[in-house]
Amino acid sequence: MCCWSRPRRRGCRRARPGAGTHAQDCALARVGRGEAALDAQLEQVRALVEVPGHDPLGIGFSLVTTRSAFEHRAVLLASANEDGALVEAARGVSGKGAVAVLFSGQGSQRIGMGRELHARFPVFAEALDDVLELLDKELDRPLREVMWGTDPDALNDTGFAQPALFAVEFALYRLVRSWGVKPDFLAGHSVGEITAAHVAGVFSLEDACRLVAARARLMRELPVAARWPPYVPPRTRSCRC
Repeated sequence: MCCWSRPRRRGCRRARPGAGTHAQDCALARVGRGEAALDAQLEQVRALVEVPGHDPLGIGFSLVTTRSAFEHRAVLLASANEDGALVEAARGVSGKGAVAVLFSGQGSQRIGMGRELHARFPVFAEALDDVLELLDKELDRPLREVMWGTDPDALNDTGFAQPALFAVEFALYRLVRSWGVKPDFLAGHSVGEITAAHVAGVFSLEDACRLVAARARLMRELPVAARWPPYVPPRTRSCRC
């Protein structure tokens, strides 16, 4: 699932940094009332991170949960280069904008998908457990066993790949909504269209699971070459208006 939006503060819930997160994974967000103020704030962060005993992860957590959200914003990455200096990764001015959520299609699956999120976020875990229970009624093998197994060929099987993607996308959406994010637009590609339709209220979760499983089963039975529309080079396309 991909989510686009300009930064928003209202409605967000705090999540404590996990014990398995490392400094090189840490983004340090800073804000200011203007460019000069932002530059001054960034220099303060750089100086603070260099002090022995200060954890960049803890600093990053404090910056996003205890500070005011001014319009001018920047993000520094901790340990982003060989000498350990902070690197500015992004800078901009916030503004009001719509939130769009796009659910991806087959091809984005991978072994272990959702396992760490399941262990860390109870909302994600509950949602994933619920949808897997429904999907298992439609499949010939427990889907969690395929998703968190060791055989990528089994997960890449269309009959399991599409239900797995639907399950993770559904749980991800529940997690994001629990943080207060409410999309203005929903879209999906391939099986992601069914996810978008479900969260938009078109299908119940039970009906969506049955549809996803039936679609995956039918596509699995097709010859590989028949599963995808043929590619037509741009120069050979024609349009009558």
